[in-house]
Amino acid sequence: MPTNYNTIAINQVFVNENPMVFLIGSTPIFNFNYLGSGTLTSPTNALYRNKEDVSGTYLTGSTTVSGRVVTTKQCSLTVAGEYELYVTITDGSIARVKALRILVRKLGVY
Repeated sequence: MPTNYNTIAINQVFVNENPMVFLIGSTPIFNFNYLGSGTLTSPTNALYRNKEDVSGTYLTGSTTVSGRVVTTKQCSLTVAGEYELYVTITDGSIARVKALRILVRKLGVY
């Protein structure tokens, strides 16, 4: 299972300036690498498709923390559309929310 690695700067909400593009049927897992020091706790994920919460349908597994790396639940990208994956963690005593834009396209459609 391929995992995508993303380094997270504290002062940015979105992980990348541009969305990541996947084909229908992709099942990525993302690692969010937080810069800095301290303990990360209470990780959660939320996935929105076209601004509708689809977390219960398209996210499986669990969100884990190892050091300053948060590994997300597996995303089952089975329907084309625009997605946003949110990761919420507690960094020391500060709640941080980071987002990743994802575009899912049908084969041959750009």
